[in-house]
Amino acid sequence: DNGGGAESVDYGTLKTIIDDYQTNFNSDAVFSFQSGDTIVIDTESELSAFLTDIRSGAIELTNQSIIIDVAAPITVSQANDIDVLTEGTITASIDTDSTVDDLVKLTGTNAYTIVINAVDATISTAAQLNTIDEATSVPVDASAITDISGDYTDIVDLYNSGLTGLGNEAITITDELTVAEANILDDLTTGSIVATIGSARVSDLLGSASLSDDNDNNAYTISISEEDATGLTATQLNAINEL
Repeated sequence: DNGGGAESVDYGTLKTIIDDYQTNFNSDAVFSFQSGDTIVIDTESELSAFLTDIRSGAIELTNQSIIIDVAAPITVSQANDIDVLTEGTITASIDTDSTVDDLVKLTGTNAYTIVINAVDATISTAAQLNTIDEATSVPVDASAITDISGDYTDIVDLYNSGLTGLGNEAITITDELTVAEANILDDLTTGSIVATIGSARVSDLLGSASLSDDNDNNAYTISISEEDATGLTATQLNAINEL
């Protein structure tokens, strides 16, 4: 295996050995690695040859880790072809042309460098981005994102995740919020928040922990609780209307 147990194996060197052996001795030979080896792939041509070999069965993976140089970015399909064959960690850059619809299909949890494509700036959901975050131990670059939709839990999970570049997105919430939840979201982004605050008490909307809009750009649909059906003043209603 060009190195013994738990060693680094240069695939460029190994590929020459595989080709020579299959050409001169046995075209059906299968090459395996020591448990825990790390296979290093440096170029796009090496990556192409490696993918050909694992798909044809010329080399056999079990628990080897794969390190692919940033000079050879891989597609989601290629990443999954490797992931299904090894329990080891894949360290690689995912092709930046990959869309969110592609990225959510990544299998396993590896060490992928992922940059969200600008074509997904306004159409990504928090659930999708959370799924992508779970596929890698490396922080995902989400700086291209300008608009996000999702329910409260998914949005909060997203902002507490390993994604970077968030903080100024417009957020659309798909479920009803409490005043406390709306205030938590307002602290997560300088962008606008579009949401419905359901059955809210006036004491919550205007109290000591009142509904906040630090950036003066939120668009809340507010439903007053039936418990406040009577006894409200015009001043209170005007104050709520200005929120």
